[in-house]
Amino acid sequence: MKRKLIKQICNEWRDNIWLILELAVVSAAMGVVLITVVSLLEVKTRPMGIGPIDDIYVASFSTLNEESPRYKDYGDKKDELEARNIWRIVAALRRNPYVEKEGLENNGIPFKLSYWGDSRNFIVDGDTLAYHYNQRHLSPEAAEILGIEGSCGYSAGDIKSALERGEVVISDYVFWDEEKPYDIRRLIGQNHESGYFAPQRIGAIASFMRRYPYESQHNGMVIFPINESDVNTVNAGCGLLIKVKPGTGKKFIESLQSQAAIASGNVFLKTPVSLESMRKDICAKQDTRLNLFGACMFFLLLIIFLGILGTFWFRIRQRESEIALRRVTGATRGDIFRRIMSESMLLLVTAIIPAVGLDA
Repeated sequence: MKRKLIKQICNEWRDNIWLILELAVVSAAMGVVLITVVSLLEVKTRPMGIGPIDDIYVASFSTLNEESPRYKDYGDKKDELEARNIWRIVAALRRNPYVEKEGLENNGIPFKLSYWGDSRNFIVDGDTLAYHYNQRHLSPEAAEILGIEGSCGYSAGDIKSALERGEVVISDYVFWDEEKPYDIRRLIGQNHESGYFAPQRIGAIASFMRRYPYESQHNGMVIFPINESDVNTVNAGCGLLIKVKPGTGKKFIESLQSQAAIASGNVFLKTPVSLESMRKDICAKQDTRLNLFGACMFFLLLIIFLGILGTFWFRIRQRESEIALRRVTGATRGDIFRRIMSESMLLLVTAIIPAVGLDA
């Protein structure tokens, strides 16, 4: 029966070639869309490198304009007093009944498309290895709020402890050489030097914290500790991470809006926003793109289905006399149905083969 089926398809090659070409083009287009959707979903479902973001808010600081009547001129002590005023604001926020924990950050949270970073050369076994990284600044409390995940045997507690000791934390970035890989753990205990800070010991390894769910890891990450006494890391450019008690986010925002602005000196705190809302905003464009590709897949599948249905309905109508002859010679309805379906599947497989080649 298989030989007869193949022979019949070959005999009708003029009609079948156009059907195969149509199916091949549509299948190739659907393959491109499918590969894109799968790639996006694969990246989106990877770990973000942090814990749950429920009940976490972030607020930024700002300063009064020099023309403001409330502005105070601190002269040479501007940076020092600005840092002190920030910590006074943090202390005031701690008294809010809905606040569970808070910590300072500077480019230290996800859902910001900042590419602030640098590179550093390390010496391992006599080889010079370049480490390209995103630069992040977090207080130990902020790292704990985010739940930054440890890697290579290090825990979230190890990361917090390292920051408390004034050490930097690097991410699990793998150095690859043409002949041998280098283990990132070999860098523990080495000093990290940059043009902005004094050399700091590498104390722990964290998972890479992606900027948003659709980002693939393309380099490393270095977390610098924010020290209360260091005016180089504590300034109005910092943000404040706030962990509120479960389910009290709305009440927390209302409590801030019902009172005067939280301020000290020339520094004041802006209204906090939730990390979840930041995530939704930054993912909106890619989510729309993903939904669009899903709709395209459905549309292409519908075209394939309707194309096959219409084509074979037309072919069956042309072959009514042949079907009637088969029925007279003893073929059952099931035999005829299986014959038609076998022919359809064989044509579809024949069309998919070049489509796969085009997608590759």
